[in-house]
Amino acid sequence: MPKEIRTKSQSDRELLLAASEGKIDHLQVASNQDLQATVCSSGCTALHWAAGNNQVATLAYLVVQRGLSVDIPAVKKSRGRTALHYACRNGHLEAAMWLVETGGADPDARAKHGVSPFQLAVWQNRLEICQWLVQTGRVDPGQLNDFACGAVHWIGLCPYQPDTDLLPMAKWLDSRPGINFRLKQKQGHSPLHKAAWGGHLHLIQYLHQYQDLWDDSPDDAGNFAADLADMANTPRHATVAKYLREYCSRARAESCAILGVPVSATDAEIRKAYLQRARELHPDRPSNTSCDSLDANNRNHDFDALYKAYHHLIEEGGHGNQSNPA
Repeated sequence: MPKEIRTKSQSDRELLLAASEGKIDHLQVASNQDLQATVCSSGCTALHWAAGNNQVATLAYLVVQRGLSVDIPAVKKSRGRTALHYACRNGHLEAAMWLVETGGADPDARAKHGVSPFQLAVWQNRLEICQWLVQTGRVDPGQLNDFACGAVHWIGLCPYQPDTDLLPMAKWLDSRPGINFRLKQKQGHSPLHKAAWGGHLHLIQYLHQYQDLWDDSPDDAGNFAADLADMANTPRHATVAKYLREYCSRARAESCAILGVPVSATDAEIRKAYLQRARELHPDRPSNTSCDSLDANNRNHDFDALYKAYHHLIEEGGHGNQSNPA
């Protein structure tokens, strides 16, 4: 958790800062009422701040010696979140293990909107924490919050860092029973929508290539995943939008199918296939059937479709036109 602790008074800030830094001597002079009631602007107590900073000895002091409830809920913006939520969100396995295995914390406590420690761990790409919660805490990895968002959605919203690798988390989730990468939440967002908003190109490539997700279904507001990438409006998101329109549109796949080439075909392979099929379908090619007029009309129609597919792939880059008309 960040050290920019905002409180109503300096004394409140000093108490929460002491918890976050493990300064038990400062906490010893505080009353139980202050330890339970003092919160930051987000609504977190000393116990939350200790857990969020992996201060295990402080957790033991507050729960065992001072008698604070291990599942005391935060208030305000963080309403309902427990100390375990913050230990898991911040990747502190030692603190999480103490809270559950020694302190008796609920490993699947639900906060506002049905958010659990597991969901926050996925959101922050804490794979070790997620594995521990599932294996030891018996937490269901297929769980959903009040918006019907599951782990497959949370992973796409992970805060971006240049060295962030979300694929180990995605592959682990795929190995778990009950995980459905095609799941849409209550606003109609697929995992592709969330990953596009998060700007995670490698995750989007994984979702398309290994989970067979396509950007062919808008959300309830009419937005395709490419639209959400456009809305974020950064160079990184522009790259994501370009990939979605070039590779995740059914339009490219349909054009490739007309030419008889795979979606991954190079320009040279596309040209070769076009020339070969064009010789067979050109309207001026002599007919070998007795139904000359009908055959010519069919070949003319097929040649026109062939040319449009070729032009789409070579001149337009195979891009789709995913766009919310509104």
